[in-house]
Amino acid sequence: TPFDIETAVNSNSHKSTAGVDSKPRSITFQDNGKRMLLAGVQNDKIYQYTLKSGGTWAPFDVSTASHSGTKFDPNPEINDWGITWSTDGTKLFVTGSTGGTQKVFQYGFTTPFLIGTYDGNGSVEFDLEFDAMAREIEFNPDGTKMFVLDSGSIPGNIANVHEFELSTGFDIQTASKIISQTGTTSNFSVLNEEVRARGLAFSNDGTKMYISSADSSNDHISVYSLPTAFDLSAGFSHLGNFSVQSQNAQPWGIKFNDDGTKLFMVGF
Repeated sequence: TPFDIETAVNSNSHKSTAGVDSKPRSITFQDNGKRMLLAGVQNDKIYQYTLKSGGTWAPFDVSTASHSGTKFDPNPEINDWGITWSTDGTKLFVTGSTGGTQKVFQYGFTTPFLIGTYDGNGSVEFDLEFDAMAREIEFNPDGTKMFVLDSGSIPGNIANVHEFELSTGFDIQTASKIISQTGTTSNFSVLNEEVRARGLAFSNDGTKMYISSADSSNDHISVYSLPTAFDLSAGFSHLGNFSVQSQNAQPWGIKFNDDGTKLFMVGF
């Protein structure tokens, strides 16, 4: 059942990234699953993979993934935690830090979804104005909502999803904070369920939110229900957890394929 992780079964399809980056943090797909990006903090770079089998495209089959040799080195130098594309593939968004400040960085590309075509115009930066680590980033389909997951270096200390509104889709220069029901903040805590919040994803319709947690002996993906699509300020509720303890000791980035029938997770 699409986007219902209670029905998920392990396909035993996997790909080691150790030869490229042994500390993967986030993945995203493009070209209808024909290519995959991996962000890692071993070298603080973003790597592009192609998914082919015998010269034939194998969309969303990570067992066929091979590093094309193409990589992107964000400037300024940052810890590359979370990555995601704009819908048209001309912008890549990266969460990270520079000079101790947590930010979202926006980069432009001349050919959609190909990181080898960086336009060289530098980064557009958006200061997140919080002290914890920006782990992952997601947008709604038209780019008018941006969500950033943060968590602290001390387990059980901080775990928030920050919601921002963009007056122009996928232009972080137009981002502003969403005010919660309390009228005080755009920080929506998930600390009750997430000891070490790491990855963030949404269902296509925005009524479900997923967060991976590297919780020592209880590694899991939590599912939350959103009564109003892509709107945490209207409230949300925890539906349950899906254990990934047997698959990964440190689950980080999570991503669905286009129709929600496959879920991918990176970790180490």
